[in-house]
Amino acid sequence: MSLDISATSPRVQYTVGSSSTTTFAYGFPIFQEADLKVFVDSTLKTLTTHYSVTGEGTTSGGNVVFGSGLTNCTVTIVRDVEIARTTDFPTSGSFQVDSLNTELDTITAVQQELEDDIGRSLRLAEEDATSTLTLPLKDARKGRYLAFNTTTGNAEAGPTQTDATAIASVTSDIALLADIQDGTTATNAITTLAGIHGNVTTVAGISSHVTTVAGVASLITSDFVADLNTLATSAIVADLNILATTDVVADLNTLATSDIVADLNKLATDDIVSDLNTLATTDIVSDLNTLATSDIVTDLNLLATSAIVEDLSLLATSSVIADMASLAGSGANPNITSLTTSGDIVVGDDLSLDSDSAVLGFGDDNEVTLTH
Repeated sequence: MSLDISATSPRVQYTVGSSSTTTFAYGFPIFQEADLKVFVDSTLKTLTTHYSVTGEGTTSGGNVVFGSGLTNCTVTIVRDVEIARTTDFPTSGSFQVDSLNTELDTITAVQQELEDDIGRSLRLAEEDATSTLTLPLKDARKGRYLAFNTTTGNAEAGPTQTDATAIASVTSDIALLADIQDGTTATNAITTLAGIHGNVTTVAGISSHVTTVAGVASLITSDFVADLNTLATSAIVADLNILATTDVVADLNTLATSDIVADLNKLATDDIVSDLNTLATTDIVSDLNTLATSDIVTDLNLLATSAIVEDLSLLATSSVIADMASLAGSGANPNITSLTTSGDIVVGDDLSLDSDSAVLGFGDDNEVTLTH
C-alpha cells in the first residue's frame, strides 16, 4: 500500500448544532479503520458499536458515520497509528518496494501524530532560557498542583489541593476585595482602612459594648434622634457640665429609688407641670429663697402637725374669712384698728378703753356693758 502522506494535520473537529448529523469527514490518510480515535465531547466512542469508517487506505481520507444522529455537541477525529514494525526485509534477493513504502508512510504518519501531540503539550518556547521541567518525585507532588520556581522557573510542587480548594471557595470575596482596592467598588478602601486600623482595633476592644448598642438599635428612632438634636445645644451642654459633679451624681443615686420614681410618676401630670410653670417665676423663686432659712424651716416643722392642719381646715371656710374681713373693717373707720401690747383696745374715734379704766363686756341679752 502506497499513500501520499502530505503535510496535513492528523486532527479535525466539528461543532454540531441543533440539526441532527451522522456523517463527519476526515481529510488525512489512514491505513486501517482502527487508526482513528473518535470523541463526542470528551467521551471516546467505540468503532462498530457507535460508528463506522470509510476511506481507509486512501490518500484523501474518508468519513466517520454514526449509527444515530448527533446534536449540540463537539465531534473530534484524530489519527492514532499503532507504532510497530510490520515488515522485515530480506538480507538478499528481491527488494519489496511496496512494503518499504508502507513502512515509510507509517513512520511519517506517526511523526505527524507526535508533532501534533507535542504542539498540544506543555513545553518551553524556542527563545526561552534552559530550565529543568522534570517533575518532583511522586511523594513530593502527591495532592499538589504543579508550580514553577519564582527564580529559576523550574517545575516544583505547588500548593495542596486542599489549600487551592479553600482559596477557590472564597474567590468571590477575593474579587470583591480587589474591586474595593482598585476603586471599582470604593476607591482604595483597603488602603483607607489601613490608615484607621488603630480605630478599628479600639472598636474591637469594645465589641461587647457595640453588641449592647446593637441590642437597643430598635429604640433609636427618629423621635429619639430628634430629642437628642434638641438637647444638643451649648446651653444644655453647659448645664450638664455644671451637673457633672460627684455631689450631684451622689444626689441622683440617692433619688434613684423605686419610691422616688413612683413619686415622680405621680407628679408627672399636665396639671402639676402647669402649676410648676406658674410657680416658676423670679418672684416666687425669690420668696422661696427668703423662706429658705433654718428658722422658717423650724417654724414649718412646728406647724406641720395634724392638729394645726385640722385648725387651718376649720378656719379655711368662706364664713370665717368673711368674719375676719368684717373685723378688719375698711375705709377710714375700721372696727378694730389695733390691739396694743398693754391690753388697750381702740375702737374708732368715739370710744377708747384701757385696762385700768373700764372693762367692755357683753350681757346675756348681747348688750354692751362697761365696768370699772
